[in-house]
Amino acid sequence: MHVDWWAFGIIIFELLTGTTPFCKSHKESSYAIYIRVLKGKIKFPGYFDNSVKDLVKQLLTADEEKRTKDVKSIKESAYFKEVEWEKVLSRELVPPYVPKLKEEGDAHYFDQYAELNKSEKDPRKIDHTVFHGF
Repeated sequence: MHVDWWAFGIIIFELLTGTTPFCKSHKESSYAIYIRVLKGKIKFPGYFDNSVKDLVKQLLTADEEKRTKDVKSIKESAYFKEVEWEKVLSRELVPPYVPKLKEEGDAHYFDQYAELNKSEKDPRKIDHTVFHGF
C-alpha cells in the first residue's frame, strides 16, 4: 500500500488551522509558495504544541528520502499518544465530538452557498486565483 505522507501532513495542518501550511495569501505567486516548500518554511500558529509541530515538520520535509514515512513511528509520535489504535481499527473508538443529525443527509453544520450558474460550473471559466493562489 502506498501512502502520500506529504498529503497527510498537509491535511493535519489544514484541519487544525483552516489554512494551508505554505501559502500566506491567495495573491501570492506559485513560485513563492514553491520556495517556501523547498526551504520547509512553515509558520505555525501559537496554539500548536511541539508534538504537532514535530510531526508536521517530519511529514512536510521536501526531500522525500528524509521525510518520515514509517507508519509505526508516526503512530508512536507524541501527537498521537492518546490514540487507542486497536479501537480505531476495530471501529470501537468514540470520537470526541459526535454531531447530532436530525435525519439522514442532514447538512445543517455546513455553510450555505448560492448555486453556481452554468458558466461558473465550467472549470475553464472559474477564477482560480481565489483558491490560495493556485
